[in-house]
Amino acid sequence: MEFKQDEVRAERLYEQVERILAKEIVGGKYDEAGYLPSERNLMERFGVGRPAIREALFSLERRGLATRHQGKRVRPLKPGFETVIQQLDLVVESSLRERANLRHLMELRRFIESSLAEKAAQTATKAEIAKLWAILEETRKSTHDQERFWQADIAFHEALAEISNNPILPEIVKAIARWLIGERRITLPDVERNKQVCDHHEAIITAIEAGDGPAASQAMSRHFRDTEQVLGLSS
Repeated sequence: MEFKQDEVRAERLYEQVERILAKEIVGGKYDEAGYLPSERNLMERFGVGRPAIREALFSLERRGLATRHQGKRVRPLKPGFETVIQQLDLVVESSLRERANLRHLMELRRFIESSLAEKAAQTATKAEIAKLWAILEETRKSTHDQERFWQADIAFHEALAEISNNPILPEIVKAIARWLIGERRITLPDVERNKQVCDHHEAIITAIEAGDGPAASQAMSRHFRDTEQVLGLSS
């Protein structure tokens, strides 16, 4: 398959190669246990030089659609929900420069996680509840270490989402938390605020353990409304 130069002037050669290979990877043409064709074979197939092929392969790696095995052969990776959501990182980070978008994202997170907390109260097993308590303990130990605290905070919300047994929700929750934390990355530890977050988490777990869905939802909603107020985002 050789490209005609007049057909690719608006799109660089490597971009067109990448687009075709990406479509084939997502479509299941290549076995993840195997490898993509060699650079030489791809050069012959597309009728382009080695630089274009290498740039296309590097771009596929950056998008999470391929991985280089031991620095040599390139293995295809079929994208999962995590890969797809990660592609939004740059777009979201840029959009969050506008205060209104930050407020909208916080509101979205509150709606999603209030529902997750209510469902968890109905379906959580003893083991899942025990995991939430264990994460809370780690969170309380991390109040003086902001980075460690944020990681424990994300783990709590991700574990809560996992109780839903919906594989998309943990990835969405983790991504939103990551985007929001990115907005506060330069702040110093606020120990008292961190302790307050722990108290909120405890109220949520207590309601879940009691099997009280509405109380769990309300506790989560209060948690995020308080956060929105601290961030100056409350309406």
